[in-house]
Amino acid sequence: MAFTISALAMHHIYDEAKQRAIVDFASALNVRELYLFGKPGRVVVLGIPKDVRAYEQSIRRLHWQKCFVMGHDVTDSMEAFTGFHEVCSEEALRLELQRRHLHHVFELVSRSFNARKTKDVVVPSNG
Repeated sequence: MAFTISALAMHHIYDEAKQRAIVDFASALNVRELYLFGKPGRVVVLGIPKDVRAYEQSIRRLHWQKCFVMGHDVTDSMEAFTGFHEVCSEEALRLELQRRHLHHVFELVSRSFNARKTKDVVVPSNG
């Protein structure tokens, strides 16, 4: 079975309600994730394709200054991620993805917003 990895990038993730939603949506949709709160915000999720798409849609419905799906990858195993893990910096995210042999996913999630290749949604922030 093929699983999808999605790399999402946000301008920032400071709001506690959004932070809870990121974890709660993942739990409800049975996807696994690595996430970096703060500025910039980064989320990498792994799951079956329909669950990953539903997760992306749920996240993108929240009000963001910027929120982009930076790219996708496919893998044949869910073993790379064991649950929900927060990292404290972009360097920690890079090292965690490298440890899981997913260094190419870091390249996706850390690209400039202007370099993205996939469809994106920008929703005005609530302030």
